[in-house]
Amino acid sequence: MTKADEVSPRTIRSNVSVHGLLLDPENPRLASPEYDQTKIVKILYFQESLEELALSFQRNGYFEEEPLVTIDGSDDTLIVVEGNRRLATLKLLLSPELLLEIGGDSSNWPELTEEQRLRLEVVPTVKYRNRESVAPYLGFRHITGARTWKPLQKARFVAKLVEDGRTVDEVQELIGDPTATAAKRMYQSYVLYRQVETDLPQIEIQTLAENFSLIETMLGNTSIKKHLGISLALPTASVSNLVEPDNLANLEEMLVWIYGDGYETPPVIGESREIKKKLGAVVASERALQWLRNTDDLESAYKIATPGHELLATKIAKIGSQLSELLPDITSAHLDETVHEEIAKLARVINVLIGASKTGSNLDSTQVDS
Repeated sequence: MTKADEVSPRTIRSNVSVHGLLLDPENPRLASPEYDQTKIVKILYFQESLEELALSFQRNGYFEEEPLVTIDGSDDTLIVVEGNRRLATLKLLLSPELLLEIGGDSSNWPELTEEQRLRLEVVPTVKYRNRESVAPYLGFRHITGARTWKPLQKARFVAKLVEDGRTVDEVQELIGDPTATAAKRMYQSYVLYRQVETDLPQIEIQTLAENFSLIETMLGNTSIKKHLGISLALPTASVSNLVEPDNLANLEEMLVWIYGDGYETPPVIGESREIKKKLGAVVASERALQWLRNTDDLESAYKIATPGHELLATKIAKIGSQLSELLPDITSAHLDETVHEEIAKLARVINVLIGASKTGSNLDSTQVDS
């Protein structure tokens, strides 16, 4: 480790040997803080596509404008709390045997000349006093800034701050949350994710991890939260669980409807917006809920749950949207006798609908054909 060349009230800048830098076991990209250094390198290599970084470092060296952000580790080492993808790439470039140890593809990994190696052995760093002092920077950079983490990684970062003693309101302020609820929603979703991992081991947790945002969508629906017995208020401090033991069966059922079971049973939803629009409506209706349980048919269960006027309005809106899409394609060349006849039929249907909506009378197809 070299002597610091710049000191500020919050940070110390210095150039440091890559060998004296450790990957952060508390990186939000990692599922467990217990991983050793080799395991962390392996995870980052296989999940974070390091090849482009490796080629850039080989060709250009390490950019001084992007220092690694560190805190003190043990035994004269530094832990890199920002820049773990870059550090893992550097370690793999400087140690080809490490690439082989983790099962990497050496044929698709650049080799360094001696000159290139020398350019990468020492890199710029900025050292903060501790994790607490660097947390605002990490929150801004990866939650509200340009280089955001994946949804699960964001939620894990927020949860760690809460578990370290902050209130969720303090975390919101720390990360610069413009909505005033994003941190609460992330934390709530992560608490449920962790509870599923512990209390419902039969659920394929990796599927939830890969589509973590669906948990937040699910918890954004009042009817679903009531169905699961979850408080409608967003959490403001550390909590251990969201769902009581007597509602775990409902939670498991809900997750299978949203994610499938990973084996034979597919999800009942086709897209995420159906969670709030359709699944939420179904669980609010005992009859529709029972139908879904018996058939796994969300569409028919939704029709049972939804008043007729709402379904009709939805269908009319869909038809109107389809007609609007036709307008740019219609020219005088298209308007032959057949097209005129079809337009006239549509006009009669619309006139009948308008009349019925004013009088409240029932309709049948003969009124349109007359």
